[in-house]
Formats: sequence, C-alpha cells, structure tokens
Amino acid sequence: MQHDAGMVLLRKPSGVTSFAALGRLKRALGIRRIGHTGTLDRFASGLLIALVGRLTRIGWLITDLPKRYHATVHLGEQTATLDPEGPVELRRPLPSAQALEDALPGFVGRIRQVPPAYSAVHVGGERASRLARRGSPVQPAAREVYVESLRITAMELPRMTIEVVCGKGTYVRSLARDLAAAAGSCGHVAALQRLSIGAFTVGDAAPIDTAGPGDVIPPAAFLHRIDGLEVRRVTPAGERRVRHGQPVEPQFLMGEPSGDRPCALLGGNELLAIVEPAAGGAPRPYRYRCVLADSSGRAAEPAA
Repeated sequence: MQHDAGMVLLRKPSGVTSFAALGRLKRALGIRRIGHTGTLDRFASGLLIALVGRLTRIGWLITDLPKRYHATVHLGEQTATLDPEGPVELRRPLPSAQALEDALPGFVGRIRQVPPAYSAVHVGGERASRLARRGSPVQPAAREVYVESLRITAMELPRMTIEVVCGKGTYVRSLARDLAAAAGSCGHVAALQRLSIGAFTVGDAAPIDTAGPGDVIPPAAFLHRIDGLEVRRVTPAGERRVRHGQPVEPQFLMGEPSGDRPCALLGGNELLAIVEPAAGGAPRPYRYRCVLADSSGRAAEPAA
C-alpha cells in the first residue's frame, strides 16, 4: 500500500513531546510532510492523529472534532504550569466532595476560559510559554470554548479523576484550575490522557515506537468516520473536472450531497478535493475548500 497520503493514529506516551513523536513517524515512513491535528503536552499521553503528505491540508476537519480526556487532578496545590512539571506556587485547603460536584454545572456548555501561561497561545505575537519561561509577565486573554460534558469519575482526596468531552481550544489544565477554584481550593492536572478525537480512539492507535507504513489509513477508509463530513465519489467526467478546477455540479457526483455540509470527493480511493456549499444565489452549487489532485492525474503537493 502506498503511504504518501493518509492518516496515522498514534499512541503517545507521557514524557515524549508531540514533535518528537511525529519525528519518529517521519523516519519510519521516509516522508517529510507530516502534520498533527492537535498536540499533546509532554506530560500527557493518548491519541495523537497525524496526517501524511498532501492530507496535511485537511487538518481542519480533524481539529474541529470533539476530544475526550481522562484527567487526574491533584487538589490543594497549584503549579506554575498547571501540570506535574512545574513548581508549586499556591496551596489551599482541600475542597469538599460536595463543593466540587456543585461546581461542575458551571463548566459545561459555552464558557469563558483563560489559557495557561505555559501554553501555545500567542500573547503579543509570541507564544505564551516562551514568555513565561523567560520570566516575563504573561496574561493570556480569556476566550470562549465549548465543554460538551464534564464529570467526576473517582475521588480520593487530594486526588480526583474527571472525564471531559470538549471542543477545540479547550485546555483541561485550565478547566481543572478553575473547577478547583470554584470549589474554594486550587489544583493542577497530575496526569492526562486523550481517549478519543471524534470517532477515532486511542485503542485503535499504534505505539510511536512501532508505527510504520502498515498503520497509514487511506482517505477512503477514514473520511466516512468524520462527523459533519459527507463523502461522495465522482464520475470519470467529474474527476476530470475536479482535476482542472472546473465547477462541481450534481450530475458529476455519484449521489448528491445534502448541500449543507462539507463534502469529500473521491476518485477511486483517492481524495481529490473538499467542497462546501456555495453562498446563496451563487451560480455554482459547490465551491472548493481545497483541491488535493492536479490536472496531470498525480496528487497535488501542498504548498511548502
């Protein structure tokens, strides 16, 4: 099987950066262009999704999927990094179990959240973590995030475990900090595992030390598992039109999309393009979001 374009589900262990995990995969596949769809902190473990070759261009489809985490929170102590790698900077009495349960509803739905000082968000054009490590004052701006569900699965103070399902941009470290504060205490994430991204689970992932060509999933085998994305095959005439960037019309598709969601167009097992419904009144039924194949019939390489 060719492995120049596809998806790889990786199981990242704690203590390894996401960058290092992708570096191992690059060497195993002998390919340079590999991108992630959401990093994990070094202390965290779990599912890391990599896209290979030209499929790095569709990372947004994965990034937008909900993510499920399992976190162990240490209460009564807050570290500078909100994880086990930073020094303790604040201590408070332990909260009661009831106070924690009562605080949960306030962190479900659309909430305002301040990212950790040690994070990849940008402050003044520079990553907050770099400023923080230099000792510069860092105060990331609050932003809206979405938490689909939050529940306590075990509690033996000073530790509790929580399970979180959340949207992109949500920091579990900030969630643990704010939940502890709402219960009258403080806390940090002592351990974190990402269990799933959309329909893709850590149980299906390959260890980073053994992942190789046999773990590359071709587009035709995973696109249908992306919630909110339709998949349609194109006719031979439709494939030629897509390769030349010509208008995509229903008669060139094997089954008409609903018209209200992005749609992946397949020629055989090759992902040719992602199209979206055109704006109301537009003369073309669908507009291109990205094209992954060129007019020669070879897969188009994304811009460097």
